[in-house]
Amino acid sequence: MTLFGVALRFVSTALSAAGHSLETWRPILKEPNVLLWIVLAVLFAGCSTAKPVEHRLFDLHLQQDVDISAAVDRLRQSRVVLVGEHHTTASHHQAQLLVIRKLHEAGVKLAIGLEMFRSDSQTELDRWVNGELPTEEFEGIYYDNWNYDWSMYRPIFEYAKQQRIPMVGLNVPRDITRQVARQGFQSLSEDQKEKLLAKLKKERTVGLSIQRYKGLGEMNPDQLWTTTMNPDNRILLRVTIENAREADKIFDVLMGDEVLPRKKFIQTYAKNVKNLDT
Repeated sequence: MTLFGVALRFVSTALSAAGHSLETWRPILKEPNVLLWIVLAVLFAGCSTAKPVEHRLFDLHLQQDVDISAAVDRLRQSRVVLVGEHHTTASHHQAQLLVIRKLHEAGVKLAIGLEMFRSDSQTELDRWVNGELPTEEFEGIYYDNWNYDWSMYRPIFEYAKQQRIPMVGLNVPRDITRQVARQGFQSLSEDQKEKLLAKLKKERTVGLSIQRYKGLGEMNPDQLWTTTMNPDNRILLRVTIENAREADKIFDVLMGDEVLPRKKFIQTYAKNVKNLDT
């Protein structure tokens, strides 16, 4: 079918839906470019009237929906605001940006803490916020720290750069996470533990409480019951390793120092992921 035929069918359907006859409009539609302009006008009208994404904020304490302005008035009274997410849900990241933007516009002095960025990448984060790194170069640094799609998180990073909002890497160095993942917390030396706690102790020594939730034998009984043993909450997954060598290879891809293999793996298998965040 020609472009004219496609356009004619499009307009015919629109006129019929509006209660008009195509025959009445046919002489006008035969004029040069009239169909094209009508189609473009309808398409752009549709784009301009598209509804913006609406985010629902629910106050668990009050058990009711709250307006973003009211929420900001309460949030600004807190020193730390924790904003959760499902890593692959775009609307969650849009909501995160909404909270950040509204707090910033309200005059709150912000810093964005990133649990997925290692503290040894802080220099690169500072350079990004200061506009000293091109996007292509920073994207590689991002994938060196995190395994999820850059496009999901990019608007937050771009806003932080535009507004010069500090971004802080909160994660520990990779050699520590790799050691703990393979050998457990008990494998850390006293020197390694002391280095991890040095900055925290420097900033706050009164009322300091440290907890961890990585292993069954490392929790208090009530924590173990709440997070793992309670049958009303727990999710049990059976994991089997049929090929230890292949499993170790994948572990090295996802936790290793090479960015490109990890990025390629994510782009290839991201849509097949199951039981995310369980």
